[in-house]
Amino acid sequence: MAKTSTKGLAPAVPWTTSDKSGVYLVTPEIAAKWLEEFNPKNRHLRSTQVSNYAQAMLRGEWTLNGEGIIFSTEGQLGNGQHRLAAIVMCDLSIEAVVIFGVDPAALSTIDTGIKRTAADQLTLLGHSNASHLGTTLGLFDIYLKDNSFTNLGQRAGTLTPAQRDKLLDEHPNLPHSVSFAAARSKVLGSFVAVSTVGLLHYILIEIKGHPVERVEAFFEKIATGVELERLDPILRYRNYVIGVKSQGANVRGRRRLALIVKTWNAWNAGRDMTVLTWRTDARPLEDFPIIS
Repeated sequence: MAKTSTKGLAPAVPWTTSDKSGVYLVTPEIAAKWLEEFNPKNRHLRSTQVSNYAQAMLRGEWTLNGEGIIFSTEGQLGNGQHRLAAIVMCDLSIEAVVIFGVDPAALSTIDTGIKRTAADQLTLLGHSNASHLGTTLGLFDIYLKDNSFTNLGQRAGTLTPAQRDKLLDEHPNLPHSVSFAAARSKVLGSFVAVSTVGLLHYILIEIKGHPVERVEAFFEKIATGVELERLDPILRYRNYVIGVKSQGANVRGRRRLALIVKTWNAWNAGRDMTVLTWRTDARPLEDFPIIS
């Protein structure tokens, strides 16, 4: 169980080795006092990080993971200011490991390791293709906001581990779609990103209800270019990408996704395509295509 700290925090009294390290319930009042009186030399607060932490706390996602709020023997806060600021922001009491009595000279070594990425976290959970899965989860989260790709390309907040876990719990077949894409990365990579293939594979099958065989045939044809008629939308897409690459450029991100959605819509409907375009710089402008 967490302990409620009742220690007086007079600023003139330094921390000593008699202060017991342990798990405490850090209240907003205690957090505010620690930040005000014992944080003179720390790095600049990053408001976005504070907000992300506070939102995770409000959603009930914050867990006691052993990462400590650290004070030196001189009473300087050496680690944990963003967590403390988040506690103040969300006005909740949070359990935390609090460590007292660290040598001041050792504070400069805190947070010098490599930050654990989303791929690192997913790998720890036993997922393969973790890097591609992490990217696909981020894209899928944007899609779910209004069940469209309209907001794709806009900067999105980083998913917390709890948010990723929730998405995977609700969409357990998403890793399979990413595995399908990753297995074909060498042949598909020139035409469409692995994360985009994984995203579309999942949406087309699990959300739109298209047959697995038809969806996978679509991507196989993009990869191989075999048996495509002159007006086949897939041939138009392949030729578009090859043409752009021949000029030393690439079809990137949002535009590439829009073009492949238009390609799927036409191909799946059995329509011929004479030209593949998506007008974003000439009138009339086109909205982002809705996937059929």
